[in-house]
Amino acid sequence: MKFYQVFIEGSNFLLKSGNDSGLKQGFKTIRLMNAENEEKAEKLAIELIREEQFLKRSVLNKKEDPPLLYVNQVTEIEKKDFNPLAEAIQFFPELDGDVDEY
Repeated sequence: MKFYQVFIEGSNFLLKSGNDSGLKQGFKTIRLMNAENEEKAEKLAIELIREEQFLKRSVLNKKEDPPLLYVNQVTEIEKKDFNPLAEAIQFFPELDGDVDEY
């Protein structure tokens, strides 16, 4: 099996934030996946994000306006070259009309 660095972007995430709700946010993150090929690494990374407990507890989206996940890039790397700090989720506010659709 090979190691892959999977770059993931989320958009349209309506998240709880203290007493405030209703602010849609996007995020970027990277996951290191051990998989047979790029396609399997991509699928595993998306599954990991979907099972992220913080997101599951915080998402307020209605079914008709779901959050979206995109894989921007998958790169084969040596495990020793991966920085675990890159797996942090970096959130940013989404402004109407500023989100690219893929």
